[in-house]
Amino acid sequence: MRIAICDDEPAQVKLLHRYVQKWAEKRGIAVEIYGFASAEEYLMQTEDYAFDLLFLDIQMQAISGVELAKDLRRHDQALSIVFVTGIADHVFSGYEVSALHYLIKPAKEEDCHRCLDLAYARAKEYKERVLLFTQDGEHLRLPHTAILFIEATGHTLRLVASDKDGYREYHPRMSLTDLEQELEGSSFYRCHRSYLVNLRYITRLTNSEAILDDGSSLPISRQNREGLNQAFIAYYKGSLP
Repeated sequence: MRIAICDDEPAQVKLLHRYVQKWAEKRGIAVEIYGFASAEEYLMQTEDYAFDLLFLDIQMQAISGVELAKDLRRHDQALSIVFVTGIADHVFSGYEVSALHYLIKPAKEEDCHRCLDLAYARAKEYKERVLLFTQDGEHLRLPHTAILFIEATGHTLRLVASDKDGYREYHPRMSLTDLEQELEGSSFYRCHRSYLVNLRYITRLTNSEAILDDGSSLPISRQNREGLNQAFIAYYKGSLP
């Protein structure tokens, strides 16, 4: 489990580091712990890291914890964020970014461990919803929640996913039918014989097209139109994952 602590108070980073180590030893869980003194340092040094949990100080210089969390949420829904603050009123900021929990300074060990238990369970759930594939000799993994849509193009697929820089395309060599089976149980729907769409990214449905967050327009086949409409409504009513 990869855990980041972002706080401009060195003593607080050290304290949470110790709590995390004690929790990991008690639970028998392997952890990697990284400390950052500012949001800027976090952004500069984490391009190659995918964290499971971020302990994030709300009150920091230049870029606040809330601003950093909003930026991270644009491309990472899997990350668990626990706000750390000395002012109880600030915890309401967590609703904007779906924060997992919060800690009031000075953080108590049992409260920290409770957050770690929640984040660990959530990380396990997300890791079970990851697409693994090979492209250009590299083994890649993408959370299902990052994928906007998949298009069948000959012998390969065109997979569009969100990342920290906006959107990126991948081209795994597999069939759309096989991928559809692998994504079963997630928020994907076959809107057309050549397209799978992630319901979470649909902003509008017409009689013939699904309009997505990135501006893409995907065709909807006549036979799939009613099923897609029902799946879209069920998803936003919370009946689908």
